[in-house]
Amino acid sequence: MLFSLVGDAAAALGLALDAAHSGTSWNVTEVYVAGLVPPILFAPLIGVLADRWRVRRLWIVSLLAQAVALGAATVLPALHFRIAMLAVAGIFGVAASAAGFKLLPDLAGSEHLSRANSAVSVANSASGLLGPALGAMGHAIWGSTALLGFDTSSFLVIAGAAVIAVPASSVQATVKTHRFRGASAGFRALRESSVIGPMLPLLIGLMLATSIEGVAGVFYIRDVVGNDTWYGYVLACWALGSIPGAVLAGKGSLKGRQGQLVVIGAGMISAGLLVAGLVPHGFVIAAAFIFAGLGNGAHNVAVRNSVHSTVPETFHGQAWAAYSAMSRASVLIGYVLGTPNAALTSRTLVIASGALPLALTLGVSSLLWRRSAGQALQVAVGEPEAGQEKRGSLSA
Repeated sequence: MLFSLVGDAAAALGLALDAAHSGTSWNVTEVYVAGLVPPILFAPLIGVLADRWRVRRLWIVSLLAQAVALGAATVLPALHFRIAMLAVAGIFGVAASAAGFKLLPDLAGSEHLSRANSAVSVANSASGLLGPALGAMGHAIWGSTALLGFDTSSFLVIAGAAVIAVPASSVQATVKTHRFRGASAGFRALRESSVIGPMLPLLIGLMLATSIEGVAGVFYIRDVVGNDTWYGYVLACWALGSIPGAVLAGKGSLKGRQGQLVVIGAGMISAGLLVAGLVPHGFVIAAAFIFAGLGNGAHNVAVRNSVHSTVPETFHGQAWAAYSAMSRASVLIGYVLGTPNAALTSRTLVIASGALPLALTLGVSSLLWRRSAGQALQVAVGEPEAGQEKRGSLSA
């Protein structure tokens, strides 16, 4: 997965650089829209496939389909054709992601699931660190054709790994008789989750805020540090922080605290962005990004663990596809809202990207604390016999 994710990041950057050199700025927009809109539109239906088809077969077919799409883009150098193939690969990427998410508990075993989710998050973070650097260097030396060829080969590698690692008897198609039905089932499953459901406003607000910073920060941080090289170093600090954050969140001692980790991670991300906006100094921003990245790594692992543990297994594929669609939609909206203008400067937008989710984090924390206090009070004033009966039923 790490090999493949690095290939994705490098190839996407190569296409974006080709588009930037084409002389039409809208071509760059086309690259990013192609990577976001088709997966958003198809994610709910793809999630249904992950839960109703043989998931091992879906995973392997999706990986091979991505290899075919990117292989065609490697052979034909027309920019718009390559962007179209990137969109096709993105659709099958959602299917592969949903299938992989559904298979993970079966592959890792329930006792190692948290560590497995941690490893996946580490791979994502490491690819965010390595992919752009290798992509920029590879594009300068060999061009985007070589990067697309590398990405094609990476999907063949991971498909081969799936054939070897996933037993044919792995998770089978899910029975269809359940209260959640249809393409919107994944969203309903997330709302019904005891952990994810109450936090959906926070999760959406956080994804939107980080996407706003992703655009506004390009202008703000480059103005602060003075050149593109230092901007790249500061940006890398986020990925550097997220790797140990993901490792720590995968520890078995935190297995029962995933909801708390989601909130703590969100608070760290928000605080880091707020400090980065309030203090326009390169080293302060770098330190704030390491802190925010640490929270981001822990947050991502906790979200994955929470979906696995609180959403019915029969809807893991649909729930994760729905979460992926929400994430991409937030990024798309953030690209629009994060563009600086006369009314909102880049620094103002970065400050807002920290203040908004921080307020949501405090609100959710207060809600969860009051709910926990209410449950404790209920237990304290309950009859001893009822309490003993309840404890007996839980242990049974």
